[in-house]
Order: sequence, then structure tokens, then C-alpha cells
Amino acid sequence: MKKLKITGRPLLIDPNTQKQYTVSQLCAMNCYYEDIIEVDDNYDTLMLDLNLQHKYPELKTYNLKFEEIN
Repeated sequence: MKKLKITGRPLLIDPNTQKQYTVSQLCAMNCYYEDIIEVDDNYDTLMLDLNLQHKYPELKTYNLKFEEIN
């Protein structure tokens, strides 16, 4: 079993500065997803992404990043 840290963020642009919102701004707007899960050694990131989007429909517009944790 491996542990994965999942971070997800939408590509939201601040209309005033025309820059992407920071993580702290996204957290304040409840638009940031972070979780740690355990997966099999031979996991597939595409299937993980699809399963998370099915389980949490609000993540369909998020870019998800998977990082292995030792």
C-alpha cells in the first residue's frame, strides 16, 4: 500500500489583478481540496481521478495533483 497526497484547485482568475488566486484565497472561498489516501501499489492516476470526480462532483472542474508520500 502507498499513501498519496491529493491536492486540487480550480483555475480561478482574480478579476481585479488578472492573476490566479493563491491557495489561501482558495481555502477562504472553500475552493481548495486536499486529502491523503491509501492506494494499492499498482494504482492508476486516471482511475483515481475519475473515481474522485464521481464521488465528489464538485471536483470535476479541479486540476488534481497526486504525490506519493513515504
